[in-house]
Amino acid sequence: MNNVNKSTAIISSYESFATLDGTGIRFEIFFAGCPLRCVCCHNPETWERKGEEISAEDLLKKVLRYKPYFKNKGGVTLSGGEPLMQTSFLLNFIPLLKQNGISVALDTSGCVINHDVLKVIEMCDLILLDMKQNTEEKYKKYARGSLEQTLKFLSVCEEKNKDVWIRTVMIPNINNTKEDVIKFVEIVKNFKCVKKYDLLAFHTMGFSKYEKLGIENPLLNTKDLKIEELKKLKNILKANLQNVIVQ
Repeated sequence: MNNVNKSTAIISSYESFATLDGTGIRFEIFFAGCPLRCVCCHNPETWERKGEEISAEDLLKKVLRYKPYFKNKGGVTLSGGEPLMQTSFLLNFIPLLKQNGISVALDTSGCVINHDVLKVIEMCDLILLDMKQNTEEKYKKYARGSLEQTLKFLSVCEEKNKDVWIRTVMIPNINNTKEDVIKFVEIVKNFKCVKKYDLLAFHTMGFSKYEKLGIENPLLNTKDLKIEELKKLKNILKANLQNVIVQ
């Protein structure tokens, strides 16, 4: 699963002033390549290992240009795609960030666990874990992934005492009922490492990418989740999940 050349990574894109994926202002790196095929994915261009090939040293130079904006809470977010598909590179790159006093957040689906992944988790300051669905059946159907695998990853974070933010996209007619929210609560409520749970509204802004790439869009006829409905779901989450920030 790791890139053959350990000294370089394949990057899909960058976001210089990201504010949603971690604390403060962040430089977000979208690594190319992902084994999942989530029906709600708004970055299908990151599925394949295509993009800019860059060394750890050159990537650090890009990051350092924005370090003055990080201040106390900002830093770098490793996203994708799935950054854990390129762990050999991360094991070289993250220490460079740390040497320069830059905090590191990992945005992952938790779909990969191996010896290198354990090392990466240990190096990171914050884990942003995408929890796609609340049953194994729905995980396989709508993400081609595994809830069991994601929970194994979460258990590792618990063992290593890493702060975790869970994030779930609420998709109309798939996981947007009160019963669905309660199931998510039952899954995560006993993990002390979970500090925040973000419910995100499904949106159609990425639909044009599917058309441009010639990829079938399984949710083509699905509408955006209404903000009013999202608020109701968040209130249910807040009422049932203690000691966790709900956003």
